[in-house]
Amino acid sequence: MSTRLEDRLLALADTLGGPLLAVDTSGAATLCRVGWAPGEVVEESFAGEAQQSEAIGAALAKASTNHPDAVKRLKAIVVGLGPGSFTGLRVGLALAKGLAYAGGVPLYGVSSLATLAASQEPGTVALMLEARRGEIFAAVYEVTEGALRALVADVLTTREAFAAVLGRFPAARVLDDAHVKPMRASASLLLAEARLRANASDDVGQLVPRYLKVSEAERLPTQTPSV
Repeated sequence: MSTRLEDRLLALADTLGGPLLAVDTSGAATLCRVGWAPGEVVEESFAGEAQQSEAIGAALAKASTNHPDAVKRLKAIVVGLGPGSFTGLRVGLALAKGLAYAGGVPLYGVSSLATLAASQEPGTVALMLEARRGEIFAAVYEVTEGALRALVADVLTTREAFAAVLGRFPAARVLDDAHVKPMRASASLLLAEARLRANASDDVGQLVPRYLKVSEAERLPTQTPSV
């Protein structure tokens, strides 16, 4: 993480008057803690962990034990809403909601694809991420330093259908799972910066993942057991 980005995040925490936390578990789990210790920005990724949901929970528990005052003083939590892994998204949102409820902390949900786009180099970025069954999660974003604009909103589609959309963006860098840079949870804090400053948080009870697709259990028809 660049010194400039760290300075911007610390300035945001200073403006809000306390520590910040960002969590995203849509794919490779990642978190960012800002100001839990004076002048410190910590970003962690759990891409190599077999049980990422357990790893991120353990990391948050350890950080909370080491910095109990920071947890009490949390001013905002930003959480990735997806699309992505069904289980991962549920775990991440449950962790974020638990901390938000316990401490009365404002919670802000953001698009995980937007966070991933913001983690890339500046320019027009087209994301094509595997969603199984011949489908992809896709979006096109214009990424500039410190800002992001959606050109094509997050969608569940096919490679063939999205190829037609990409014709409108000849300069776009097309990034799939194998070529995209890892997501940085810090990027989600910057995406939500204006809302944090305006205290425009989400309703904790109403906030839900944005799967964009149905689960396997929902896809399969319900079978009535024979008598």
